[in-house]
Amino acid sequence: CVADMQTESKNAQTRCDELQAELAKAQSELATMTQSYEDAHNQLSIKNDELKAAMLQAESSERRREELEAQLTEAISLRDASHDEVVQSLQAQVDNLQTELHTAQEA
Repeated sequence: CVADMQTESKNAQTRCDELQAELAKAQSELATMTQSYEDAHNQLSIKNDELKAAMLQAESSERRREELEAQLTEAISLRDASHDEVVQSLQAQVDNLQTELHTAQEA
């Protein structure tokens, strides 16, 4: 009877040792998985920050493009207005010269 109890105790101790080994292995795997998760999370955070920076850069570039388009439109308008003024001035000079020519021809 004592021998049976000792055998059962040994078997129980062996099973306990096996379970502790399995637990240690599971804890090690969990630690590895946790570290992998943290690494992936950190990489995702970095990529997210890079994406935000790229989006801000794109928005800034778009605003700059819009500013340049507005400046170009204004420059074209000024050029056109200046062109019209030059044409009117030249036309007035031509009219004056024609008037002077007619006056000189009549004299």
